[in-house]
Formats: sequence, C-alpha cells, structure tokens
Amino acid sequence: SSSDNGSGSDSDSGNAPRRRSTDTPALAPAAAAIPGAAAAPAVAPPSAEEIARRRRMLDAEDAEKRKRSAPMTPAEYEKEQSELRHVLDPETGRIRLIKGTGEVMEEIVSKSRHEQINKMATRGDGAFFAANMMKRV
Repeated sequence: SSSDNGSGSDSDSGNAPRRRSTDTPALAPAAAAIPGAAAAPAVAPPSAEEIARRRRMLDAEDAEKRKRSAPMTPAEYEKEQSELRHVLDPETGRIRLIKGTGEVMEEIVSKSRHEQINKMATRGDGAFFAANMMKRV
C-alpha cells in the first residue's frame, strides 16, 4: 500500500498480517475457482491389463530397435544377398535386376532377347529425353 513505510509491522493500518514468501497459499477447489464451472472428472488409473499391454508394446518396439541396430549374422547376409528382383526404372522405362541390398546386376539373356531389350530401352531413353527437353522449353 502507499502508506506502507517499510517497517514490516503487522499492525499497519489495521490490515491482516502480510504473507511471507515462504507461506503457501491455500488452494481452492477447481469448481470454486471458476464460477459456473463443474469439477473435472477424476481420471481412473490404468488397469493392470492396460499396463501389461503397454509394457508388451514397448518391449516389442525395443526388440525391433535392437535388431535393426545389431549387425547381421552371416546367415541373414546370405539370405539378403540371394534375393534378386526385377525393378522398373520409372524415368527410363528400363527393367533392372537388383540384388538384395540394391546392387544392380547384369542378366544373361539370349541374343534375340538382348536385341528386344535394347529396342525397348532405346525407345524409353528417347521418350525420357523428349520429355526432359519439353520441360526445358
């Protein structure tokens, strides 16, 4: 207050004792703090089954992370390297033979199949080149 002289006396102008910084204010119930507001519903703690389900889920995620960060066993490496798949290159229209980890392999084919592949690839290369030229113009 403006009449406070800083003496710290509790009897200044008949006011109640000042609150010290170490005093904690009394907490009012939530409904009383906001007029017209209803009390918040109590949240029930999770059931034992819910806790067990969450633990299983977290354990499964941890196991996946450990497996991803662990080095491959020789058997896993051989299995991955033995996979070959044909993948279409969307830009050029070429079909490529890809080994497990992404290495591009050559495929042994007959002479007639080789000529057929070259014709298709040349057509695809031409279409790709023409499309890129049209974008630049």
